[in-house]
Amino acid sequence: MTIQALRFARKRALAPLVLTLAAFSTSACAQDSARQDDEARQVVNRLITEVQSGGDFALFEQLFAPAFIDHTPFPGYSPDKDGARAIYKTFRTGFPDFRAEVHLQVVENGRVTSFKTYRGTHLGTFMGLEPTGREIAIPIMDIVEVRHGQITAHWGVPNVLVLYQQLGVTRIDQSGAPLPPTDTP
Repeated sequence: MTIQALRFARKRALAPLVLTLAAFSTSACAQDSARQDDEARQVVNRLITEVQSGGDFALFEQLFAPAFIDHTPFPGYSPDKDGARAIYKTFRTGFPDFRAEVHLQVVENGRVTSFKTYRGTHLGTFMGLEPTGREIAIPIMDIVEVRHGQITAHWGVPNVLVLYQQLGVTRIDQSGAPLPPTDTP
């Protein structure tokens, strides 16, 4: 047998082993990805249920990573963990019955995309606006990134105009935050 024939025979003998290892590796990666996505969904659902709807700010501290970044912060709020905490508290103060209703959720690579509606009754001061008693329903689409069990990033498309219209806001400042109504036309 020539050296070339031996090399070919060795490659042929190793081929099933290489294919088996590749299949095992692909399967393990898929399982890791599925685990990561399940964990991300659980974290985001706890955020929605226990923090946003339930007002559990001790849990907020656990769920949000110290270096959290909000790529689309709510008008007038900082794009970090402090800003996220502040806007959630602002909503909970202005709308004590604040709650989120999830309509659709998709998870991929540790990023959870949710389409939901925020609902509540304006019974407390909200961003300088005195209570109106009005019920609000705001459609929201957002993406929350989860890494190692903590929320690290957020991208969102809240329909702020709908919220402001439902509260009777007619003026906003340069940051997009509502201004109270004036007595003069």
